[in-house]
Amino acid sequence: MTTDKIHKIILSLLLGIWSLGFGISTSVAQGVRPPVDRLQDLTDVLIASPTNTQVLTYDSASGKWKNAAGGGAVSSVFGRTGAVTAQTGDYTATQVTNAADTAASYSNPSWITALIWSKITNTPVTLAGYGITGTLSEFNAALTGADFATGGGTVTGASSGTNTGDQTSVSGNAGTATALQTARNIDGQPFDGTANITVIAPGTHAASSKTTPVDADELPLVDSAASNVLKKLTWANLKATIKAYFDTLYPSGSGTATGTNTGDQASIVGITGTLAQFNTALTGADFATGGGTVTGASSGTNTGDQTAASLGLGTSDSPQFAGVNVGAATDTTITRTGAGDIAVEGNAIYRAGGTDVPVTDGGTGSSTAAGAATNLGLGTGDSPQFTGVNVGHATDTTISRASAGQIAVEGVNVLMNGGALGTPSSGIATNLTGTADGLTAGDVTRNHAVYAGASPPTVDVGVFTISVTGVNMKAAGTTTVFTVPTGRKFVCTGAYFIVTSVTTAGAGTETFKIQESGASGAMTAATVSGSGTPAVGTYYGQYALPGSGPFTACAAGNIVQVVVSTSQAGSTAVTGTIFVSGFYSA
Repeated sequence: MTTDKIHKIILSLLLGIWSLGFGISTSVAQGVRPPVDRLQDLTDVLIASPTNTQVLTYDSASGKWKNAAGGGAVSSVFGRTGAVTAQTGDYTATQVTNAADTAASYSNPSWITALIWSKITNTPVTLAGYGITGTLSEFNAALTGADFATGGGTVTGASSGTNTGDQTSVSGNAGTATALQTARNIDGQPFDGTANITVIAPGTHAASSKTTPVDADELPLVDSAASNVLKKLTWANLKATIKAYFDTLYPSGSGTATGTNTGDQASIVGITGTLAQFNTALTGADFATGGGTVTGASSGTNTGDQTAASLGLGTSDSPQFAGVNVGAATDTTITRTGAGDIAVEGNAIYRAGGTDVPVTDGGTGSSTAAGAATNLGLGTGDSPQFTGVNVGHATDTTISRASAGQIAVEGVNVLMNGGALGTPSSGIATNLTGTADGLTAGDVTRNHAVYAGASPPTVDVGVFTISVTGVNMKAAGTTTVFTVPTGRKFVCTGAYFIVTSVTTAGAGTETFKIQESGASGAMTAATVSGSGTPAVGTYYGQYALPGSGPFTACAAGNIVQVVVSTSQAGSTAVTGTIFVSGFYSA
């Protein structure tokens, strides 16, 4: 509770006492709060659902005291009060789980499950230290074979480690051995463990060669019929087995000539003469390629001279294949995809009267002219875009786009309904109509058009005007009107500034001129100015007056500019549209 609150409570009590003495109600005491008898009535205390043992804690986020669960009261720890920290002697080994007291002794405690030998110190160095009496000779004499695992006794404990001393014999496997006492043969090779030995495959490879085997020579053989044990096979038995197998495939060459006679026969029973004489007497006419006939079985290898016709591949034959590989075994295969249709590597080959070639494959996707035009975006309902359209000739009558909504023929603008009339390069305009103030037949002096500053004419159109909107004529400065196109030179005949917006109009002077950007040469008089109060719809003019030159013609690539030198001092803002008139000269 703050000092201010305490002061207010005391003041309230005093006022209450004073009011009792004078019979004045405390409720009418202005600016004094009645006494507070509950914590939750204080403005900086927020208590919700209080319960026993709760305490007040300050919440800096809300700036209020709030009720919260509190801990039990602790008056001291280990007899110490205040901020208590642990000290030596606060706890004993019996108070800590699995702790050992260095001053105590333990008899095989359950919480010690393993202990390495290096942790055990002060071990005895004699047998007597372990409670064994008698000499080592007496101990050895008392031992017999029955005292170990090889006899009827039992050796307990780990058997690993090095067994040193004089052992006359050891049964079982030695922990470490450098050589076998008696060498053993492996595949005929003695092995005592001191070095690697070579058997069958590497041994055979390293052996010396023999060019001509004899019947008694032996080969190693794995007998699959006897659990793959190693056996030997003589060269004589190998030859006999191979001959018996081939005799079932090839006849001996003797006997009748019926059936299939394959292989090389040195002689045929019933035919006299040598094999060379027989071969010499044979010609192509003795076989199916000539006038003779081959009888008997047709299986086996048919050698000799076979023509394409005899194989059904003649020029008059029509063999059937699943596919035909052209020039390579796999990458150019011709196949049949349907009646009358073929493909190369799965890609259809289009033919007359077949499937229409789609646009994606370079076709039109249609078998009719109208359908083809539509598929190519050239149908009657399409709006194709071209750079130009040649009419009746490849080069001399090209229709092109001059600008938005304006076309030209060979670069000359065409008069559009509602558009401006361009001046033809030669000839006389005829059959022209218009309003009373517009263009009439034979009147070419009224051929005057207004162009936006961003789109000036590129050809000679006579006198024309360029307009630029939103020009600030209040502040002195320079505004771009347009850039003279290539091959042209612009001569200015005059300029007008029409006021379109005025803020807080007042008397002032407007002075401006038309200037070329290249040499900053004046294109109109620079001294003419207008004074007065500007208003929307009023205008100021500037001319190239006779006798006040010379003036500069703006060359191709340079910019025609409006230069304001004297502002409207009496007005807050003056904005309008500038119109600059002139013509192109050679």
